[in-house]
Amino acid sequence: LRLAWDAHIVMAGRAPQAIGLVFSTVLVLLVWTFLRSGSNPSDGGGGGSGKQPSGGLYDDAAPAGLPSNWTAVRLPVAVQPISYAIGIAVDLQPVAAFSGSVEIALNVTAATRVLAVHAAGGLAVNGAALRLPVPTRSGALEWATASPAVMRHDADNEYVVLSFDRALRASSQWVLSLNFTGALTDSMRGFYLSSYDSAGATHFVATTQFQPTDARRAFPCFDEPNMKAAFQINLTVPQGYSALSNMPVVAVEDSGSGSHKKYHFAETTRMSTYLVAFVVSNFERLTATTHSGVKLSVYAQPGRQSLCQLALDSAARILEYFESAFGIAYPLPKLDLVAIPDFAAGAMENWGLVTFRESALLFDENSSSPSDKELVVASVAHEWWGDLWINEGFATFMEFKGTDVIEPSWRMQDQFLFQATLEAMDADSSVLSHPVSLNVTTNEEIEDIFDEISYAKGASLLRMTQAWLDAVRENGHFFSRLSDYLKAFAYSNARTEDLWEYLGSHGLNVGDVMQSWATQPGYPVLVVEGGPETATYYVKQRRFLRNASFNSTLADTGNDTTDLTWRFPVFIRGYSRAGVRIGGLWVEEMKPSGDEPLVLRDGSAQYLLLNAGRHGFYRVMYPLEVWNVIVDWVRKDVLGPADKLGVISDAFELNLAGVLDDVTVPLRLAKSLADEVDFAVWTTALRELKFVEDTLVLDSNAPLFDKFQRRILQNLVGTLSWNASTEDHGSALLRGGVLTKAIELDMPSVTGPAYEYFSRLRDDVLGESQPATAASNTEPLPPRRFSERDVVRAQARLGVAADALAAVWAAGVAHGTDDDFAFAVEACGALAALAPERDRVLRALASARRTYQVRSVLDMSLAGKPFRKQDVPSLYREVARRHAPSHVHLWSFLKDRWPDVVALWNGSDWTPLNSVLRDVVALFTEPSAIEEARRLFVEGTNSPKRGWFVPPLADKAVLQGIEVQF
Repeated sequence: LRLAWDAHIVMAGRAPQAIGLVFSTVLVLLVWTFLRSGSNPSDGGGGGSGKQPSGGLYDDAAPAGLPSNWTAVRLPVAVQPISYAIGIAVDLQPVAAFSGSVEIALNVTAATRVLAVHAAGGLAVNGAALRLPVPTRSGALEWATASPAVMRHDADNEYVVLSFDRALRASSQWVLSLNFTGALTDSMRGFYLSSYDSAGATHFVATTQFQPTDARRAFPCFDEPNMKAAFQINLTVPQGYSALSNMPVVAVEDSGSGSHKKYHFAETTRMSTYLVAFVVSNFERLTATTHSGVKLSVYAQPGRQSLCQLALDSAARILEYFESAFGIAYPLPKLDLVAIPDFAAGAMENWGLVTFRESALLFDENSSSPSDKELVVASVAHEWWGDLWINEGFATFMEFKGTDVIEPSWRMQDQFLFQATLEAMDADSSVLSHPVSLNVTTNEEIEDIFDEISYAKGASLLRMTQAWLDAVRENGHFFSRLSDYLKAFAYSNARTEDLWEYLGSHGLNVGDVMQSWATQPGYPVLVVEGGPETATYYVKQRRFLRNASFNSTLADTGNDTTDLTWRFPVFIRGYSRAGVRIGGLWVEEMKPSGDEPLVLRDGSAQYLLLNAGRHGFYRVMYPLEVWNVIVDWVRKDVLGPADKLGVISDAFELNLAGVLDDVTVPLRLAKSLADEVDFAVWTTALRELKFVEDTLVLDSNAPLFDKFQRRILQNLVGTLSWNASTEDHGSALLRGGVLTKAIELDMPSVTGPAYEYFSRLRDDVLGESQPATAASNTEPLPPRRFSERDVVRAQARLGVAADALAAVWAAGVAHGTDDDFAFAVEACGALAALAPERDRVLRALASARRTYQVRSVLDMSLAGKPFRKQDVPSLYREVARRHAPSHVHLWSFLKDRWPDVVALWNGSDWTPLNSVLRDVVALFTEPSAIEEARRLFVEGTNSPKRGWFVPPLADKAVLQGIEVQF
């Protein structure tokens, strides 16, 4: 799942990743037009042979020894679904539960004695019946039933296995009927329960999250992405609620009891189970119709329709843009976007029914910040083509392209570098990384690969490919050939190799280049030798690892992958010593060999800048003489923002990895930013400075480094206004992050005004009421004395720009009194229904510095209020990184209350919790703490009998954390 990735994006306010969810949903559905009638070679062709059966139920001539059981992770390929007819009855009170039945039309392509369907998460399955129309003596057909000898639930593989004494005959007309029941819980996966409070009452929502393998928690199914089928869904829901699904409603009827009504939905075209969706709620909607007649609707809690306008307007513009760009009509009659109160990811691209975390869809013009707006305008949906990384990577790539067309002033191509490429490089510099194309063997591994590698690295490789092809052919070549590819394979099968062939053509072997990236983990650093004296440079490549010494500890286990090399384009620009650009961009191909260097010469240019434009997925290590010149160029503003942020990131990361020995190079680059105002450059610099800060946690040199950061930030801070102004979008984005960083660094020029604003805000909200009672970790929250409206109106009267409010709240928590802290806790609860505002205060609470306040925040994370379960992992990460000792407090809390943390997360995807373990362990500097983490989560010294549970793949996450400080 992308739970960790999207939750991190949403909670960190990492902008462009939410109307994109609309963006790519539209894109995916357009691409799907040409795939929808196609099939995989093994998927039964969508309806089998269509031949009438010529015998009975069984094939007694089948080979002896056919298995009557199934224990493999993947389903048997001889049984393929054709269509599903699903009926589900939902009850939300007094017990949240569901029950239903499913009929699955099957194509059995070879005789078999076993059928297996997925079922998991407490889904109880019974009443199995397998039917086939067989000829009678008169020649007519009638249904005959084959009963399984054994029906077994395989909890490890999440199967229900039906075993038969005789071999079932091959036929495309089998029908499997199953009944099932399940409970609606707060697991945020499968078919689950969400809720919200309004007017003193709690209202419930039943919704779905099936990606990657959780449709099996809602109904028995063949829950693998290549086992596509059509779905006809009927939902019976309580009166007062309505139902949504992928397709439009064709009929609504009373259930007969008067307490429920039944929704019948049109049948979908063939699709994967993870794209099925349904929502039961009392939500209201805002609607529009595109020029091409597609009905768009945005659903949210009653009274929140005004917050849906941005998403609705953007969806219409995006849909029309993609229809025009690809020349393909949107294939569905409607597109619904739904804001879910409890949602683990940022959004999910179910066909025709896209579900979102509220902060990724709703936007308040009066109180939301520019980063909130980006979060709505850049949530992008995805679709699996054949390889996960192509699907997710392509959708991520297009989210930035699409947003850039709609909002060109947001400079999404520069934002791509620090939001996607650098994030992917960080993850991929670990020796424990994985290739973008990976065969998985367990359900846990399926969830684990929904990460930065599949999303951000996949997108970065496509961006590199586009830049390469457009440079060596002509501008626009990439998208022109992509459009040709879509049209050529309309309504037929398509493979990833076909895409590479179309993108390349005319002598460009894109497939060879992409193969080396798809099948190998990691990425290279180009080591440059030579220099300006001869204008000749010799370039070799080797794998970049953040910690080569950690890699050596794994060599004996066969995990040593240091010697990998890749094939890729090298983008080059020539410069004079003074920084004058000489000539244009040129491209050379780096061959996958570590012995023969790539020789680069330019008779006119003394200096060559490699990875110019930062299109490539690699880093560059220059000779010290060249680094000195680059530092001078950055100081004199010779380079553009993309190149500037690229060399800054390279210098810091190469130094942290021990490749660049001279620590003054990255520090001089940072110091040269004294007069820099570009938001993309500063966002990257702050990111890299934070990495250094993390390595100095509790180190005696930490105060000196903080002093260095305050000095280089001083000029920039002086240019920022607290009030809304006419500044550009990038400057507004930068303001919030820089002011909050200044609060962390205790810069008086910021903490003073920020706390004064907080005091005015607090006094305005509280008025003449009594001071708040300081929250403790043992007492319940005090009765609420003010409302959401009180806080929002007070913020508006304050006159502070929305993006600067994060610093105001952080100052109140970090530098205020216990009463200030209690007020912030109460405000977080009051803002529970207004996601962007709530998230802002939640992040501020992570700024608490008093030990008992930190513990209070952490204990409240397990109490259900004021924090939602979806917010807990991000809250923990914020606590760990906001103030140096807090990661120690978090670790103590996790150890003390581990059974409670596990109980909260049990039944949910473990990936977000594992990411917390990785991030907190990455801050450890004491060998004893590292050893404790290894003992608890890697070596398993603590026996399960003592109550210590190690989540699946937590050992890998903790090792990745240890790797950082090893």
